[in-house]
Amino acid sequence: MTKAVRDNLHGLAGVTASLDQPASSDSATTLGDLVAPSQHDWVGDIEQTMMDDQLHGALEKLNDLQREVLSLRFGLNGATPLSLQATATKMDIGVRRVRRAEEEALTLLREDAPSWPRAKSPRTPPTPELVLADRPATARSS
Repeated sequence: MTKAVRDNLHGLAGVTASLDQPASSDSATTLGDLVAPSQHDWVGDIEQTMMDDQLHGALEKLNDLQREVLSLRFGLNGATPLSLQATATKMDIGVRRVRRAEEEALTLLREDAPSWPRAKSPRTPPTPELVLADRPATARSS
């Protein structure tokens, strides 16, 4: 790169342009029209990173077999989740051993779970008040 090119680049670095100014002297298009809006969801990235860190921290409490079983069964490594049989075949162990390792791992994770934020369970049983509210008025009075 020649000295003249470097000097020209240094001069360009100091130029400030408004996104509202025309892209050229004979154009109705503004510089802002030429710049694509940022569609990047950085908040989602941060949340995902935090969840990944929490998940990896939880998985560190498991032994190697339990960790590998959960990774394969739930697709934690980004792969497609596998069935019990496919996991057993891939790991060259029995289906019973996979099932037992999965159950042990999930039990350990549930025991540690009180410190984690929980999602509301969709299987929460209805309260008696809700059950009564769904019945016709004649059924409620008897």
